[in-house]
Amino acid sequence: MQRRQRNRNQKRPNGFSQPATKPLYDLAFHQLGIRGRKKREALNTYAGLSAIVFGVFCGVVAYGLFGLFGGLIGFFIGTSVASDWMTKNRFYR
Repeated sequence: MQRRQRNRNQKRPNGFSQPATKPLYDLAFHQLGIRGRKKREALNTYAGLSAIVFGVFCGVVAYGLFGLFGGLIGFFIGTSVASDWMTKNRFYR
């Protein structure tokens, strides 16, 4: 599978470092004493848990609509879509 090339003029996504949220995360992690690699690991954990929670939500909705098999398929598809989106938008690095 080929990797998608970005045009040099396109802006890269900021992930958790967007101008609106960066001061909040910096303040929260500064109060906890988390910096550098540990901060990155904590944000990666948060991104991974967010993808799993989205997968569970999709699984519950699919379970309500299609039963047990639909719930399993919904969980796997929801987790896959969420983790792919997190990686593309640089929430998980």
